[in-house]
Amino acid sequence: TKRGKRQSEQIELLKKLWTERSVNFQGEFDQITHAGVNPLPIQHTIPVWFGGGSDATLKRAARLGDGWIPLGNPGSKTIKMIEKLPISCFIIALNEADRIEKTIKSVKDLVDEIIVIDSGSTDGTQKIAEDMGCKVFYNKWNGFGPQKRFGEDCSKNKWLLNLDADEYLSDEISDEIRNLFKNNLKDNFYSMRVIPIYPNWKKPRLFSAYHLCIRLYNIDYGRFSNSKVHDSVETNFQKVTALKKPVFHKSVRSFNHLIIKGNHYESFYM
Repeated sequence: TKRGKRQSEQIELLKKLWTERSVNFQGEFDQITHAGVNPLPIQHTIPVWFGGGSDATLKRAARLGDGWIPLGNPGSKTIKMIEKLPISCFIIALNEADRIEKTIKSVKDLVDEIIVIDSGSTDGTQKIAEDMGCKVFYNKWNGFGPQKRFGEDCSKNKWLLNLDADEYLSDEISDEIRNLFKNNLKDNFYSMRVIPIYPNWKKPRLFSAYHLCIRLYNIDYGRFSNSKVHDSVETNFQKVTALKKPVFHKSVRSFNHLIIKGNHYESFYM
């Protein structure tokens, strides 16, 4: 869509009309020859306010506008949307068009950078991620560890959050992470309970098994190992604090998919 480009151009044109007696303008969407506003506004530049909640709108408001109006009632959701944390979330993906949107949505209002490392998707995964405001990079697949280390190297922040494309944060763990930053993080490594949700499950079973994985960490103190199979963060024996709330993992699309995944992992050992 060219809606954003059109809006940016029209604001530029309006500002010229409000401040210049005669305007010549040749844009992609608008052309004006020897036109003007008579009389000119007394205050010259009239304030331009933007309404909306997307990342693109916020960036446009910061670049071109004089103010921003959130759509909807003011409340905790609006505050969270504005107050994003200095965290880079990086996600490795291959043909995840059916699952990655939920992953991105779960962190979109939490972190100020989302990076997708794609290893050659053919189902439109890259476009979905780009349309949702993510930075998308291609990196040839060489195993889990190397792919995640590439994601670390693409990130702008010291604090990193790693999710796979079939995982998503619960609302509760998002709030828990916000509280960590509000209280000036006391440690450098935080583990999370990654709980599986299998086909036809709407939510985890009571007392479900889970994996405890380091997913939030400061890269100045440790990073992912280079192992092709065992992708884990190396802490150099430093303290790891376990968060209480869960990350959900929809790793299996179907039971046939479970067999395919098992064969894929087995190939690393042969």
